[in-house]
Amino acid sequence: MEKVISDKTKSGHSLFYHLRNNNWLYRVISVLLALGLWYMTGREDVIDKTIVVPIELLNLPRDLVIASQFKRNIDITVSGPKLAIEKMNSGSVTRQVSLANAQPGTFVINNDTDSVSAPRGISVLRVQPASILLSIDKLAQKYFPVVPVTKGEVAAGFQLNSLTIEPDGISISGPETVLSQIKELRTKVIDLSGLKESKQSQVPLDLTPDIVNLIGDTSVTANIKVSAKTVEKAVSGVEVELVLNGKKQKVSPARADLLLRVPQDIAKKGVDLHKLINLTAVVNPDGETANLTATSKGDNGLKIEVIGIFPATVRLLSPPPKPPGDGQAAEHNSGKATPARGGDSSSPKR
Repeated sequence: MEKVISDKTKSGHSLFYHLRNNNWLYRVISVLLALGLWYMTGREDVIDKTIVVPIELLNLPRDLVIASQFKRNIDITVSGPKLAIEKMNSGSVTRQVSLANAQPGTFVINNDTDSVSAPRGISVLRVQPASILLSIDKLAQKYFPVVPVTKGEVAAGFQLNSLTIEPDGISISGPETVLSQIKELRTKVIDLSGLKESKQSQVPLDLTPDIVNLIGDTSVTANIKVSAKTVEKAVSGVEVELVLNGKKQKVSPARADLLLRVPQDIAKKGVDLHKLINLTAVVNPDGETANLTATSKGDNGLKIEVIGIFPATVRLLSPPPKPPGDGQAAEHNSGKATPARGGDSSSPKR
């Protein structure tokens, strides 16, 4: 018996010695340690996490449109390897919804754990919200005029000539039920208070939230034309002095009457209009008559409009002699304009 035990002991020692000398023991231990480490590491990588997944709407018919705001993301709780979930969280997964069979009305998107196709090795545990409602409507296009909204009055002595908007209308595409409730687009309030000159400015439109969702915050250009109020004023007995080739010429009639349009405040102040205008004459080709024109004198900053001159033509009492056979010379000289100075006559009552 002792011999048998002794033989087995020797055999075990021999096997251990053989394994040790051939590095098999170390190899087995290394494999066992690697398996244990892999098992522990794999267990640590498995996590539960809630991530946001975008909703992707597909195949919506061209004649339909989504008419309401809706939740564009869902929250899903998943379980799986950490690295795989982080990759999934980067936006590589979406909740796809086909709208190929959608009709005008309410469309319900039902969300469950089978709604999202998760990568292999990842389980979907929960999905929130469980359902999403879409309002589907017919797609329409409509043209809306843009109407300016104003407040206040221009400064005293001035008038608003025009207020135009560019563009004066806008075409909008969107849900039929939304567009049917609107007749026009209005601007935010344009303040005209105390305005004394023309101006151009950008004005935002006063839009409802539904229209803002379709075209965004939109502005238009307001062109405001303002001018001083004017009145017609007659100026009588303006003496005409015509100087031709350095010599004073007598004309008939010797005086002319003017009809002017002047700023209202100038007329009220009783300003002598003779001092604000110039008369000039252009000799006609016949050398015997001249046409009269009137302009505002100097750069006085006043806008004076000449409505008429009476008479418009005067006759030279002593016309210069024409060179014999030189009609062209007379015609050449007729194009020269010479100033005529107004007299001191007071303005007549109309």
